[in-house]
Amino acid sequence: MKKMKQKVFLLLIVFIIILSIDGTVIGQDGQLNCKYGANSDSGWCDLNPPINLSQGTCLKLSIGGTAKKVLIRVLEEKNNYSECVGLINNCQGSNIHKVPNNRKIIVRLSSNYSNVKQISVHGGPRAWEFELGRNNGPATLREVKIVNCLPGVCSNKKMVFSILVV
Repeated sequence: MKKMKQKVFLLLIVFIIILSIDGTVIGQDGQLNCKYGANSDSGWCDLNPPINLSQGTCLKLSIGGTAKKVLIRVLEEKNNYSECVGLINNCQGSNIHKVPNNRKIIVRLSSNYSNVKQISVHGGPRAWEFELGRNNGPATLREVKIVNCLPGVCSNKKMVFSILVV
């Protein structure tokens, strides 16, 4: 029994070291170590140090504000904040995500992202060239977590991301 506890403890230590090498900082219940911010129509989670997100990872976003539609973006360190890059498609192939009543969205990564410095949501009437609706309100980001993915959601391999509403 004592040897089993030692093995479990050793595996836990190895797991923590692997996460540290990858640069991913995960808190309790998969919560990312973010510095949250917002402006008039969008909210974000700044990651310092940047993290790597692997294909198949699911992110659960808790959306604040009153937006009924949002854009979701994963921004790698090589990209500029003002550029329209890293936008996430929903299951139907659109960049626009409908925000459910519970204000929680899960996206599944279908590609790898290196040195991610920011995860953000964008609301308001217009974000970049995307019309979200004249009466669409602002979006903030309350929380980002890495969660277990449910199988079979948006299995189309051409999609950059897939979306679950929970």
